[in-house]
Amino acid sequence: AFFAALYGGGPAAARAVCVALAAVGFGLHVPGALYLLTSAFGAVRIMIPGFLYATSAYAYSLGKLLTATDARLEHDFLSYWLVLHVYAMNRLVFALLTRFNLLASARYTLSILIGLAIAMPAALGWASFAFCVCAIVVFNLAFLAAADEAGSRHRAPLALPPVALPP
Repeated sequence: AFFAALYGGGPAAARAVCVALAAVGFGLHVPGALYLLTSAFGAVRIMIPGFLYATSAYAYSLGKLLTATDARLEHDFLSYWLVLHVYAMNRLVFALLTRFNLLASARYTLSILIGLAIAMPAALGWASFAFCVCAIVVFNLAFLAAADEAGSRHRAPLALPPVALPP
């Protein structure tokens, strides 16, 4: 029962740890992820909605931690932990693609998408990756509509601002 109520501290200790994790996640991790969204690598029109989806899933798992009953706390903590480890799956897939020198031109984008496809269904259910695909489709429809509108007004199409890399 949630790691034996965090090694004997009881349900109150387990709840306190989850509240602290959610506070750090909502206070630092989610805003930091949204800030870094503009510096996405790879196929940007796939990566931005993928990052938004992953950040939203992370925020959702944090919210579930805060609202979970004692009976569901262990399950919701496990979901949070799996969502948090999407990055580890991304690195694993990237390492495998690099090791075997596969798909070099799309390696980063594919590793992110495959990492999401591996980790998210285990964390949030099988339909969760379908939500990611829908996010990519909706983002691109909105992107194309905005670019078309901008083009009809003789303005530059919608684009991310350039990111200056440190020397």
